[in-house]
Amino acid sequence: MVIIEKKNIGNNIRSLLGAVIATCAVIFPIASSGDRSPVSSTYRMPTGELAICTDHTDGVRMNDVATSDQCLAFLKEDIYRATNHVAYMTPKITDHPNIFIAATEFTFKSGKKSYTDSPMLKYFNRGEWKMGCQAFEGYAITHSLTIKPARYNCVKE
Repeated sequence: MVIIEKKNIGNNIRSLLGAVIATCAVIFPIASSGDRSPVSSTYRMPTGELAICTDHTDGVRMNDVATSDQCLAFLKEDIYRATNHVAYMTPKITDHPNIFIAATEFTFKSGKKSYTDSPMLKYFNRGEWKMGCQAFEGYAITHSLTIKPARYNCVKE
């Protein structure tokens, strides 16, 4: 497992990470009980990739199993990666916490490439925050995704 060091994360991002983790934890609840028995095993995503826990794909091999503590660690790692990607691709987004959370949630669920290729990114980088938020809905429809919580967080801004 790759651990992303917090020192690589800017001050604005660090202050928002708690909110991002809380938002994603509500959407993807994993109880950390300290129990060492397996709670998740390898499965195949629609893309064909092997995954475990909450669609964690990095380094997953066939027949892997994970405990609740491992799943929680994977979740945090994946959230950090999504957060860093959104902040890197959209530097001014950290000034808009709800939009930042929405974009991070979208990236976490859909992948870095989906965010990089999305109309939301293009609008956000032009400073067209409202148009970017509205683009979530159209993107969801054309890509058969359920991203309503992301759009809801975005329009609260």
